[in-house]
Amino acid sequence: MTGTTCRRAGARLTGVAISLTILIALTGVQSSCDLFTAPDNGGGGRSLPESTREILVLHSLAETLSTIAIEQDGALGTVDADVLLTGAVPNDLVRIGPLLALVVSGENALLTVNEDTLRLSRTIDLGTGRNPMRIAALVDATDLPVARWLVAVTNLLTDTVSIVDIDGGTVVAEFPVGPSPQAVRALPGADQSQIRLVVSNTNFRADRPAGIPYGAGSLTELVLEVASDGAGSPVVGLGSSRTIELEEPNYDDATEAGINPGDLVALPSAGELLVVGSGVNLLPGGAGADDGTVLVLHIDTLDVLDRVSIGGSPARGVLRTDATDTALYTAGVDGIRRLVRYDTAGWDSPTSTDAALFVSAGAMGSLFADCLVVGERLYAADFAGDRLRVLHADTAELLETTPLSDGPIALLRDDES
Repeated sequence: MTGTTCRRAGARLTGVAISLTILIALTGVQSSCDLFTAPDNGGGGRSLPESTREILVLHSLAETLSTIAIEQDGALGTVDADVLLTGAVPNDLVRIGPLLALVVSGENALLTVNEDTLRLSRTIDLGTGRNPMRIAALVDATDLPVARWLVAVTNLLTDTVSIVDIDGGTVVAEFPVGPSPQAVRALPGADQSQIRLVVSNTNFRADRPAGIPYGAGSLTELVLEVASDGAGSPVVGLGSSRTIELEEPNYDDATEAGINPGDLVALPSAGELLVVGSGVNLLPGGAGADDGTVLVLHIDTLDVLDRVSIGGSPARGVLRTDATDTALYTAGVDGIRRLVRYDTAGWDSPTSTDAALFVSAGAMGSLFADCLVVGERLYAADFAGDRLRVLHADTAELLETTPLSDGPIALLRDDES
């Protein structure tokens, strides 16, 4: 395989499979394909005027960024497809003020993009051999001005997290975490100068027994101390670090798959941090000792309060809260699942109707990579079908679909209203 064909195959195996819990062979892919080349991202730029409300779509296989306009009633508007070439294997994105930051795994890079024009601002090199996966904005956890442009990026292959100043275009710090980190979440610290950074460690290892590539899952909590140097640039130090084990006491690392914690969802109003774990699932129906689990943690102590088996090998989760309850929707191999938290009774049992399969991927020929909720509409990235599917968030009725470029992997809501 050479050229574009090789890059697409590598993207499918390297960037996506980790996120969607499909078994991968990192060393084989990287030795047979030249994935790590200079970014072929170009300048980019919108071909249509920016909409008041839109969804940004990152395509891991097409290696592009697209936008979809959202009408006032939530209906899909015009698609502005492939407005930016990202380089090999983009995996995640976040918005910070007027900028977007895109994680490009195959290039070991972070791209900053002007959100208004969707033109490339700069490419930040994270260092050789890191395979960056996910990103979080530190401004979500503090009002400290010097932290405004800081992001945290997990590096799958070096077991580290990089702290990047996207305004200055520099990596200001890098800290060790657990094995094969993926999700990252910034939470407030004890005061404005501190940030708690929680990282999920998937413990993917190529030398594990066949069919169970993920070992014992864990979290790393870093307490970061953020300050400014004499010139006004950020300085980030490590106050403390600790590991939180996630597996049950009787877990056997030699014979069982770990929880594979792929996403972290914060619910501060309830004092909870949710860990979305996929287990192992090669195909719908899947395999693995722990095939889809949500762990409910105390958001301050990170003690495990509840462990809910939901199935479905979920890759990501999103919350929807109304006057009476909160629902967690998870996107995964076998579809969309919904778990409900009632204010007086906590999270639902996995045997109840609300915790059952919300939308079957098999019925749609789909494999869902991400989802987000706006009002009564659930927007789901159909990775296998190259579509955005819109569902009613209460009834699961399919309202509409629109075709997209190859491999939609991550969604971001952009609402200027």
